[in-house]
Amino acid sequence: MSMGGEVVVKELTQALARSRFALRRMRSRLPLVSRGVEPVRMVLYLGQTPGGAASNDPPQLSLEQWKTTLVDLVSWLGPVRVCVDCTAGGEIDLAMDLVRLAHRLECPTHLVTTGPVSIEQALELIDRGLGAVTLRVGGLDNRTHQLVFGGELDAVTASLSAFSKARALRNRVVVLQVNLTAHGENVSTLGAMAGWARQAGADSVVLGLLLGSPVPKGLLEAIQALPNVEIPSALARFIRGEGLENSGARVGLCANGDLVASLAMPPLGNVQEAPPEVLWAKSQSEIQSAIRHKRAFDEVELLPLDLKCRR
Repeated sequence: MSMGGEVVVKELTQALARSRFALRRMRSRLPLVSRGVEPVRMVLYLGQTPGGAASNDPPQLSLEQWKTTLVDLVSWLGPVRVCVDCTAGGEIDLAMDLVRLAHRLECPTHLVTTGPVSIEQALELIDRGLGAVTLRVGGLDNRTHQLVFGGELDAVTASLSAFSKARALRNRVVVLQVNLTAHGENVSTLGAMAGWARQAGADSVVLGLLLGSPVPKGLLEAIQALPNVEIPSALARFIRGEGLENSGARVGLCANGDLVASLAMPPLGNVQEAPPEVLWAKSQSEIQSAIRHKRAFDEVELLPLDLKCRR
């Protein structure tokens, strides 16, 4: 390791120790009953804000604020899995910085994106410790894909190719997954989409549905005929109209600093005003409501199940 790299790691370790001490001191002052359930994973939404956020949203987080808050979260929760979600237009350069920091904090890292990701960026993400990537696709043609995500289908295709080549060049174990995001316009083509994903080099193909979207007509019947497509158990229950499967609480950090237990609900507060652990401890009724919500989270963040730190 270079001298500059040693300095960065030392500063990071010192910052983590200071943050852990300060947060534990604040937490010790809170009543036991208010501490409540702690999240078992985190999601960093680089381009999203909660649906319930007010119109006068706080300013977007700077790179340093993202890093500081990530350190605060890990000092509170320990090395939990970190999903970096770029689906809504988050910057890949920012994702690279957060993946590197999460990896240094011994957190397993997972990137969710619709692209574009170049081969140079894919190589950099792998070098910085990325453990898995999920590419979301909404259709086999550009019109259908844009209805679901608003971006270009070519960006997904190019990104899938970039990650496939990059992991081969680095000879690293990086899970490469394609998420078939169901929509009313693509139910009849899900089987063909799965075949395309396999031929394009995906390790696994998983069904998905955007948070807040209704179950498309005919989806339940269509998935029964999908070969070699994984369907998360929580999503399967939702499609069948059953209760939410308990997968543990999760904490999300949005681009404007809002802390959420679910993007489907208003934020718990903003990390530009108070540390995440304090916001969480003061919001136990909201967190319980999120846990009981019929679909509090997007199941894409749960897979792959076996996600480990690649240190």
